[in-house]
Amino acid sequence: ATSSITVRGGMGADTITLTSGGGTDVVVYGATFEGSASGAVTGYDSITNFQAGTDDVGLTSDLRSAIDDDVSGALTVASRASGAVNMTTDEVVFLSTTVTSLADTDFASFRTALGTVASSSTNADVLVVANNGTSTGLYLVTDATDIGTISASEVRLLGVVNSAVLTSTDLTLV
Repeated sequence: ATSSITVRGGMGADTITLTSGGGTDVVVYGATFEGSASGAVTGYDSITNFQAGTDDVGLTSDLRSAIDDDVSGALTVASRASGAVNMTTDEVVFLSTTVTSLADTDFASFRTALGTVASSSTNADVLVVANNGTSTGLYLVTDATDIGTISASEVRLLGVVNSAVLTSTDLTLV
């Protein structure tokens, strides 16, 4: 059986517990304002029982449009190390640099692992998927100032997938 869970939590924190072993569960993000407020390390969604390789994080609506820079209807997914994210060509980035903490003060650990971004333009968006070796954070990064250095206010933590390290096969467009 397949179940679908739509997460439209706005700026509030949702706790989502998936059913393990019941088929593919899909947690859907559809708006750029879901999860935490920009720069806030609280208010994001917490997802448990996510089965990497079986369950999916789905992207749709406004969020999908915001990160689909080439308007192709398909997202360009890349694996990047610290300092290698390209805000012009990358739409979804799996950060290969491990993040010490997914939600520490001012997203300091995430921003250090992200490093300086390249080829940016004002208000360029990218979805960055980062992990601490155990859990995964889903971050919407918007370079509002076009200087390449991302500040805490340019990061929104959509959700943390607890006890699962996601790969590109765990993302889907819906």
